[in-house]
Amino acid sequence: MRCVYVPSNYIFIGTDVKLALGAYTFVYDGSAQEVRVISDPALPDDAFAYHFFHNGEEIPASQVVNAGIYQVRVYLQPDYTNSFYLSLEGTYREFIEFEFEIEKRDISAAIQVLTTQAPYTGRSVELIEVAFNGFDEEITYVWKGEDGEDIEILEAGSYRIKIVIEDENYRGESEVFVFTVQKAKNSSRPSISADDVSATPYSLEIKSIPGAEYSLDGRTWQDGNSFSGLTDGRTYIVYVRYKETKNYLASDAALLEVSTDGFYEFLAEVDKLSDNPLENYSIIKEAERLRTSIDEEYEHLSGEVRLALQRLEDAKAEYRAFVERMAADVSAVKKAAASLALVLTALKALAVFGTILIAGRLRSLIVRR
Repeated sequence: MRCVYVPSNYIFIGTDVKLALGAYTFVYDGSAQEVRVISDPALPDDAFAYHFFHNGEEIPASQVVNAGIYQVRVYLQPDYTNSFYLSLEGTYREFIEFEFEIEKRDISAAIQVLTTQAPYTGRSVELIEVAFNGFDEEITYVWKGEDGEDIEILEAGSYRIKIVIEDENYRGESEVFVFTVQKAKNSSRPSISADDVSATPYSLEIKSIPGAEYSLDGRTWQDGNSFSGLTDGRTYIVYVRYKETKNYLASDAALLEVSTDGFYEFLAEVDKLSDNPLENYSIIKEAERLRTSIDEEYEHLSGEVRLALQRLEDAKAEYRAFVERMAADVSAVKKAAASLALVLTALKALAVFGTILIAGRLRSLIVRR
């Protein structure tokens, strides 16, 4: 299209030039982007002057690098203004302005998670080490829940998370992975002494310590701080430790060697309970009676058990003798049967011999007659 261009002091005829950007979107690559126009009619690239703007400020072409929205104003160089002019929708323009974007580069495939666990510290996890294969610059990232929600990694346990890049020039996210906060070692240990244990002939009671557990072998633990059904006058090792919790492992155990009271030592302690000797005497006598009763019952049960075991052994011996007799009887029967067979054979042979002998005698008698 040709039209009349009217400068301030003269008139000439010029050609209407229409412009479009060669590309309106670019991808960040770390270098300045080559922004050029396509003209109709086609003019050489040096026919145009480019002025770039970003965030409202003009910048040199060398700074059209980082991701973001930019504007470019395209002018005709002075050597071309005598023959051409720029127009937009049929109207003369001193310049044509275009908007273009440099998009963030997706580097999801380059994400390499280096740490997937951390110890519990009582504070939120502040760093998950990540490398970006092939990229040396510092890239900003965060971690989020598997559905993209914000997540705080604090308590011990397992978290399903992903790395999300929140950088000026890069974007992307990793596959979902499991990050584990490990329980911390409990460096505290309960403190116990002999004064913290009370003993009877058959039980021990340790002072109650909040959060502690107790054991007599270091393997089987209980929350209760007393043990019963023990043997009088025996030495035990008491183990006390802080229990494992949501965020801490069980602590090291404190050990204390203690003994249950001997029975008669116990009675002597009972005698010190009050100033009333009659009362103490009755307590002691009752304790002696119970002890005697327990001993007698034990002896009785022990005798019954021994008798039952002896009867069992006798029954076994009788059964073995019976089996041996049966075996002997079977052997005797077999021998008698063999002897009888021999007798029968001999009798048969004798009968044959007798028959032959009788037949001979009869023939002799017949011949004589």
